[in-house]
Amino acid sequence: MDNIEIKDYENLDMYCVFNSNDYRDINDFKSGYAVTCHKNGVFGYINEKGYETLMYDYDEIGDFSNLIAPVKKNNLWGFINNSFEEVIECRYFFLERFKDFFIVKQNFYSNFIIIDGYGKKIYENIDKSVLYDFIEKRSRSIEPDSSVIKREYCIPFSNACVYKYEINGSSDLIPYQNLENRDFSEGYVVIKVGVNDYRIFNEKGKQLKIHTCIKLNAETMCLKKVIDRFDYRVTSEVNSGYSSIIKYGNYDYIVFSDTREELEINKQEVLDYLSKEDVKKKVKL
Repeated sequence: MDNIEIKDYENLDMYCVFNSNDYRDINDFKSGYAVTCHKNGVFGYINEKGYETLMYDYDEIGDFSNLIAPVKKNNLWGFINNSFEEVIECRYFFLERFKDFFIVKQNFYSNFIIIDGYGKKIYENIDKSVLYDFIEKRSRSIEPDSSVIKREYCIPFSNACVYKYEINGSSDLIPYQNLENRDFSEGYVVIKVGVNDYRIFNEKGKQLKIHTCIKLNAETMCLKKVIDRFDYRVTSEVNSGYSSIIKYGNYDYIVFSDTREELEINKQEVLDYLSKEDVKKKVKL
């Protein structure tokens, strides 16, 4: 194979920063994570340190509630935990969120299941009457005082339909005007500066720098799809073992492992894959 370059690294943390105008939308923070949607349709989660984990295997994702979040694949809903592992497989055709609870159904004719934010089924096989009673009782619960949540922040309305954040009468908190009327959530506010252009600021007005990351565990065969869609080199947030970058043509194939021996095996798998790709190209020619 021509033009192949292999670089080996040990205990190296690598990051790739996406430009903020890559985003179609960024949600407010919920339970420590903000849902993102890139302009090419790939979803992800940003944590409070600014690291984003891409969820490219899912067609849709939802906000976290305590320790779990809903994800959708093949038109069915399931749940992941805050380590981004699928803890409840995607098998529910209906999902709706009520406060910190999730209401699901396996099919059109089945009864309802209520799952709390920790992944525990608190009600199973209940009909509409029981469900409505559950919702009504919890709808009466006292909500947090919004004035406490907003603290000293205010968002004055402008005739130009933009919003500015102030604290103690000063307009220096955030140096951007927001196209959306969005409040602080869990100490952060999402600012829409322009089309597909979002910024995140904390309570002190400091911008949160976003680093994209993805947990691959040496499953590099699916990495090509990500690179095809993003045209960026995607790395993992934490790599405590060994890694190699195999450069071939326009792509970087990143291999992770816990040991040197495993790294050599994984590298060979990638090289075998590239060799087959070369054969396909020669056949086409």
